[in-house]
Amino acid sequence: MKAAILTIIAFIVFSCNSTEKQNAKPDLTSLMLEQQKAWNNGNLKGFMEHYWHSDSLVFIGKNGPKYGWKTTLTNYQQSYPNKAQMGMLSFKKLQHTQTSGGDYRTTGNWNLYRKTDTLSGYFLLVWEYKNNRWVITADHSS
Repeated sequence: MKAAILTIIAFIVFSCNSTEKQNAKPDLTSLMLEQQKAWNNGNLKGFMEHYWHSDSLVFIGKNGPKYGWKTTLTNYQQSYPNKAQMGMLSFKKLQHTQTSGGDYRTTGNWNLYRKTDTLSGYFLLVWEYKNNRWVITADHSS
């Protein structure tokens, strides 16, 4: 009897979490525009706000995978120590695709306009619904 009750409770909890996730349709473009605005204002912590604040966050760049929110922030701070180095960021060609598990993948390209040069590349972001909000749990940027 106890096992049956626990099974029912587990089913209800799982169903509620799945329904909550399904009903929480994200406006990922708006979240990315918030990131872009924070970057262009020289606010790296604001830019990182939509990343998962976890040691399990993975960022894959030219130097291979790095793990953790703090590590990712530190890498950005070292690579872009001031507003001039940060330049003006622009995201383009954003495409959001929902996975069969209910998470989202975003692909697109980024451009970084600076006085001395322009950098550009592509990215793949994985968004997951955690703690009642959508966060980037994986970022592969080139």
